[in-house]
Amino acid sequence: MLAGMIKARFSSIRVRLLLLVVLSITLAQAIALALSVWQEVTRYAVSKRETLASTAEVLAAASARATAGRDVNAAYQAIRAVGRMDGITFAGIEALDGQPIADVGATEQLASDLVISDATAPLSALALLSSRSVEISVPVTFEGNRVGTLRLIADTRDLPGRLWSAVGITSIGALIALVLALAVALRMQGSITGPLRALTKVMSQVERSHDYSISLPTGTKDEVGVLVGGFNAMIADIRERDIRLAQHLEHLEREVESRTQDFRNAAAEAESANRAKSDFLATMSHEIRTPMNGILVMAELLAVAELPHRARRQAEVIARSGQRLLAIINDILDFS
Repeated sequence: MLAGMIKARFSSIRVRLLLLVVLSITLAQAIALALSVWQEVTRYAVSKRETLASTAEVLAAASARATAGRDVNAAYQAIRAVGRMDGITFAGIEALDGQPIADVGATEQLASDLVISDATAPLSALALLSSRSVEISVPVTFEGNRVGTLRLIADTRDLPGRLWSAVGITSIGALIALVLALAVALRMQGSITGPLRALTKVMSQVERSHDYSISLPTGTKDEVGVLVGGFNAMIADIRERDIRLAQHLEHLEREVESRTQDFRNAAAEAESANRAKSDFLATMSHEIRTPMNGILVMAELLAVAELPHRARRQAEVIARSGQRLLAIINDILDFS
């Protein structure tokens, strides 16, 4: 039952519109969030590369004389300010043969950490996300000749904070946009779902009561208004059809009643004619058979009386002929 209620609830156009708005805004904000994070990482990569490159070039220029003379103290003095720089964890100077001259700080690097050998090369934002540190190497030149290499390593521990800050700002904007979108959707969806709800209510009422005299105001001229207008036209056609059917039924009832009365009259006339025929046949049977029986009796009496032979034979012919005539009359009366 609960599942049916939930299904009926989510089948509502109003709920579907709200879900569509929420999903659209959520998807758009998710894309905007991803773009914002990517933009922040890209901006961080550019800023990190430029900062490291400029810092390395300054330190390389400051330590050029000390590197050329392999002066450890002077080289250390040139790069010791790195310890006060935020984000930079290591700075080291190496001679051309790879021997270290001076270094400040300490760090642990993984094989997957970024190493920039060309200060002008762009920093990969995707690789930066999986790296804990960034190393840059610049040449140390003195009087136009390369005398060593300066290595500078910076960590990326401030990147998650900047990303979370970008995510927070974007999420707040997304929440505000979602609330505003829902407010606008709730205000505007009434003009869409309102006529549809009224149409659904009227359709249910017509289904229950079969009252086709109901109609809805069209209101708007959009697709919903066209739908409501089509429903009103359909209801009007059904109402007109019912009126014509009722009129036709009334005409048929009158026609049937008229035909029934004609049938009754014809039946009465036929019954009256049948009675008249029966009375006529009964009268004819009595009026014809009575004298015929009398004739036959008298002829039979004459035939058995003492008469001359010729007269007796004539009386017998009269009796036989009378019997045949009476049989024919009986057959005619029975058939009638």
